[in-house]
Amino acid sequence: MAGLGPFIDAVEANPALRMRSLLVLRRGVAESECYWEPCRADDRPVMYSVSKAFTAMAAACAVDEGLFSLDDRVVDLLPEDLPPQVDERVTQITVHHLLSMATGHSTAVTAAMFAAPHAQWARTFFSTPPETPAGSRHVYNNGVTWMLGEIIRRKSGQRLLAYLNPRVLTPLGINAAWDTDPLGRELAFSGIHITTRDLARAGELFRLDGMWNGRRLIPEGWVTRMSTRQIVTDPNGPKDWSLGYGYQLWMSQIGYRLDGAYGQFSLVLPQHEAVIAITSAQTKTQTLLDMVWKHLIPALESTSLSGYTANLSLPDARTMRWPDAPQEMFPDLHDVTVSPTADGFTISFTVEGSTVRLNAPAHGWRRTSMALHDGAEVPVAVSAAANDDGTYTALIAFTDSPHILRLDIGNDRSVRMSWNVSPRHYSGMGDLRAH
Repeated sequence: MAGLGPFIDAVEANPALRMRSLLVLRRGVAESECYWEPCRADDRPVMYSVSKAFTAMAAACAVDEGLFSLDDRVVDLLPEDLPPQVDERVTQITVHHLLSMATGHSTAVTAAMFAAPHAQWARTFFSTPPETPAGSRHVYNNGVTWMLGEIIRRKSGQRLLAYLNPRVLTPLGINAAWDTDPLGRELAFSGIHITTRDLARAGELFRLDGMWNGRRLIPEGWVTRMSTRQIVTDPNGPKDWSLGYGYQLWMSQIGYRLDGAYGQFSLVLPQHEAVIAITSAQTKTQTLLDMVWKHLIPALESTSLSGYTANLSLPDARTMRWPDAPQEMFPDLHDVTVSPTADGFTISFTVEGSTVRLNAPAHGWRRTSMALHDGAEVPVAVSAAANDDGTYTALIAFTDSPHILRLDIGNDRSVRMSWNVSPRHYSGMGDLRAH
């Protein structure tokens, strides 16, 4: 308890850091596992760019099976998507460059690709020439990971998850969901939904050089490739983003990591024979990692982290300090009301043709689900409070994600919406669930 306590105390004292879960493995054994209510062990939140590591695992298997090679040119792998004229620098881009995000572009091609019709994403990539030769620079670029996923789909004849399940995920005991685009293609760069325990297992698989229960899941040599710096990154960036990039993995001050937006981490620490899995909902990710290096690493070196049993909870509608974060992608809510009841509050609204009623407790959180008109059940936790000025505040935590929607209802029934952190890809409430 003493070993883990300083870290917990430090993150709890910083309102900008909203931890959701923490799992520490040492030699494959869980030394500590904590969840901040209303989060639970069986939640499958979206891990955002942690997904890239799983796409890279699929690429490793595909190369090992001879579907393509690291040196294959991307134009040769997807010839049906080429525009009439292709810039010479585009022809230089190989699978290696996709994996290391070293295509030579000075900015990400993601916006241009995703502004195009879905069926033309690859064609748009080929129509966007890099400013410098492939291999000359690193630019973080979701579009190149999508291209990698598309190559795996085309060459294997399978969806990405169907390809990865028997080779890696099922042997690991991971039951993943993966968000798709309207054409049914997994996003590849984002969108995988797994539990915190799954996140830790993935890190442990890397720590064990791709072996699991005596079976090789990641082909030999690939963990070294993925976890070795393949290209330098911006030296002026945050410390843990300035140490280099491997194959869809970031190098860290200690070890390396699977890394997703808003602080979803699987920290692989080979020299400590440990893995630290973290889910959170915040934008101060370097601050969070600094606390890991300051508090958890010394604890790993000096003591056991087992036995920590603190009662941990996210602040509720009465106590949560709301971050000043960029706001976008709001749901289209109408007729929003919060009404007091004998044992709490009822939150009501209409959204996407559905009428929703959620019962919140007088204090703390209540787990429930939101039924949508298309039959989708979106798991949520709710909290509400009556304010001294006669207004109401309601929080809806989408437990398959890091996202909490805040509703502030004025005396004039006006409604102001805000997110703790905005969704990265969102077209409706149904997107905020694992499916």
